[in-house]
Amino acid sequence: MYRDEFIQTAKDMVAVLPHCAVDLARLQVLNAGGMSVVTVVGKYNHGKSRLLNELIGLDIFPVADKRETVSLADSMHHGVRWLG
Repeated sequence: MYRDEFIQTAKDMVAVLPHCAVDLARLQVLNAGGMSVVTVVGKYNHGKSRLLNELIGLDIFPVADKRETVSLADSMHHGVRWLG
């Protein structure tokens, strides 16, 4: 997420979830360094690629009823590197 978008989103979230203010402040510090990386790990055929596709909003990672991903896949989207 771009810095201005992140700041506005964090403010909006604190308005609704004030108990999360400290966690959001920590995320803001981590985000200040530039590119963010989101990594999803787990057992095969448990929905990691599907989750990443839903979070990104695009069908980038392959999804199937059988084991589909045999190596780490990555994608850049809106300044975030997605790994799964």
